[in-house]
Amino acid sequence: MTCILAPDSEAPSECLFHLPRQSAVCAPKDATHTMHNLYTLRARGQVPGRVEMAKYLPKALDIFGAEMQVAFASPHWQTWDHEHWDDAARYRRADKTAGEPRPGVWPNRGYYGSLYHNARAQYGFYLCWFAGVPPTLHSLPPTEAGKRKRADSIQAGRSQRQREAHGRIISKVKSRRESLLCEKGADAA
Repeated sequence: MTCILAPDSEAPSECLFHLPRQSAVCAPKDATHTMHNLYTLRARGQVPGRVEMAKYLPKALDIFGAEMQVAFASPHWQTWDHEHWDDAARYRRADKTAGEPRPGVWPNRGYYGSLYHNARAQYGFYLCWFAGVPPTLHSLPPTEAGKRKRADSIQAGRSQRQREAHGRIISKVKSRRESLLCEKGADAA
């Protein structure tokens, strides 16, 4: 068995390995058919840069490619035939970006990850976005959500309900001036 260390790819400590008698390469989670969560909601560790993960696949092909007949990874099914596994390296060498996917190249399925989730993970690599509230994992931006909620309420004839909500807010306001401003806003809705 021959190993290629792949630090900071899928995990801080990872390796790909070749089983020569089986003509097989195991790329544990660096080359799976499932879209991997780049950001763990358990807040375990830092979000890895995906460039690190991608650079080990061409290296494995260069070292083991001629002898490889099957590639497999621990959480999914195997891929037979060198040409199919080589798509990842071809894609990377063609300088395609995440915004330019070629149809039919990636067999990934979002079993435990999604494009939306992973795009946010890269944002989270630099800035944190998850506030720990599960309903906010895939929500509308606040302005858009407010516009939709207001339009839905007016369309459904719930303006009275909105006034009641504003009334509860007004009752908690201490000063008369703030109360008048809130009432004026409620009438405008």
